[in-house]
Amino acid sequence: MNQTRYIQDSIASFTQCVWENDRVVVPTLNLYPSNSTVTVYVTGGGREVVVTDDGGAIDEILAHGLPVEDGKNLLRTYCKTNGLNNDGRKIFTAPIPIAAVTSAIALVANASSLAAFGALSKIKIKQRRDLGEALQLVLQQRFTKNQIRHEVPIPGESTKQYKFDTVIELGSDQKLILDTVVPESTAVNARIVSHMDVAHRKDIKIHQRIVYDQSDEWRSSDLKLLEMASTLVPFEMVTTNLDRLIRNR
Repeated sequence: MNQTRYIQDSIASFTQCVWENDRVVVPTLNLYPSNSTVTVYVTGGGREVVVTDDGGAIDEILAHGLPVEDGKNLLRTYCKTNGLNNDGRKIFTAPIPIAAVTSAIALVANASSLAAFGALSKIKIKQRRDLGEALQLVLQQRFTKNQIRHEVPIPGESTKQYKFDTVIELGSDQKLILDTVVPESTAVNARIVSHMDVAHRKDIKIHQRIVYDQSDEWRSSDLKLLEMASTLVPFEMVTTNLDRLIRNR
């Protein structure tokens, strides 16, 4: 069997239509965030049909344990540009000529997939703790306003100046550099470079800490690299770590 035939047969296995409860069930090549297949449904007959995801996008979001307070508004963005409708749960077409069913299936499947991915992405970002704000509340309970400084430039071994989120003046010319980090490559790389360069100075009067949120989705490789650059502290352990540092300095 040549490659073209093999690929055609493989794709065909995804799109085998089934007649079920007075409608045609059509599995598509689109996926939801869970990697499950987007399935659409075609109802009607004769000259006109309606294509719908039957609430697949909303079901996917709910399956991830995330709330859907206003489904109609959530789906609107993904329907409007393609001339689709939604009732707060289902995405569907207006009655269309049966000759247009192929395009309609692609549009509905694509909109349903994008809606699920988009909603989960926005909701996850919204739910992420504001780590910087939470850390500042902790610091305000431990230090005076005169001790807490922000965006302080400190040179590394390379003589390059780095501005850190927070620098605490501990007295006797000792400083504590505190940064927060989120599990995004740009943020992780920036923290590694700046902290490692300062650490290479081997200045015993400079203490360094990088604070992270354990509830975020971290790769173990990123955490190991951050540990090489500085003392890595889970947010829940910040108070204990600061108390220990102050006692032992």
